[in-house]
Amino acid sequence: MNNIFTTMWEFIRGDLPSAHFEELLYKNANNEYEKYLGHSLYFECIENSYDNRDTTFLLKQKLKAFQQLNHPSKCKCIEIPNTIHIVDI
Repeated sequence: MNNIFTTMWEFIRGDLPSAHFEELLYKNANNEYEKYLGHSLYFECIENSYDNRDTTFLLKQKLKAFQQLNHPSKCKCIEIPNTIHIVDI
């Protein structure tokens, strides 16, 4: 479970690429993600179109709320991205 907790935050923060997260969901041998997220939210993850930035953003918002409510961390640092994205203006 701890590994899923970390993986979820990596995806939510943007440190884990969407394609890799989607691959993890499908390679989920023991239904660990479904057990962790519950049936409904798990299927939202499976049905999401990860190449669509808008739907993926909304999914990340749902997952963030889920994490904060069901698996709160003692430290908010888990929510801070490990990478910095520089935008050239």
